[in-house]
Amino acid sequence: MTRILSVLVMVTLLFMGFQNTASAHGHGEPPVKEIEEKFLGFYNNLNADPETHVVNNYHSMEEMEKVFAQIMVPGLAEAYVSEFFKEEDGKLLHRPQDGPSSIEFNSHYDLQKVNNNHYKLSQKLTGELHGGQTLTIDYIYQSGKWIFGNRNNILPEVHVDGSTDDNHDETTGDQLPDTATFFPTSIMVGVSVMLVGALLLVARKRSNA
Repeated sequence: MTRILSVLVMVTLLFMGFQNTASAHGHGEPPVKEIEEKFLGFYNNLNADPETHVVNNYHSMEEMEKVFAQIMVPGLAEAYVSEFFKEEDGKLLHRPQDGPSSIEFNSHYDLQKVNNNHYKLSQKLTGELHGGQTLTIDYIYQSGKWIFGNRNNILPEVHVDGSTDDNHDETTGDQLPDTATFFPTSIMVGVSVMLVGALLLVARKRSNA
């Protein structure tokens, strides 16, 4: 019995160490291609009239901001909608201009980890419309998913909680330190260790009786 309980203690401690390691690994890299395809899909599905530029699939800038906010922080969504759309006579119009620069997946791009909740992408573009420009994208992990925290430095700063306050510290908000663990899991492991220890103590007393 004593040997069995000792093994249980060791297994529990190993499980605790595994949890600490898994937590330190963070959320993995952002799904760059998936987010980029969603971003470009918003433009491809506008169904705008080529002559009047009236957008048929959406009806207001507010609606467009909500759509863009699915994959980016609200401030960035508002900036993009203001740049590419306008409202006239109760209708949503697409401004006649080239679309936004986008990742060229047939060319190399650099994706750097800033911390567990923040990655930064940069790429020197070679396409016809935006050739020579450097595309920069900040990805932040927020509300359980990766989104754009910034793009081409449209916002003054990038924060993991989506704030654009110049006095805001990037180490606050939703970010957890690299060694952080999930509190409920720690409680569960602690209780398990205490329980196994108590059973081990009882078993020793019985064996000595």
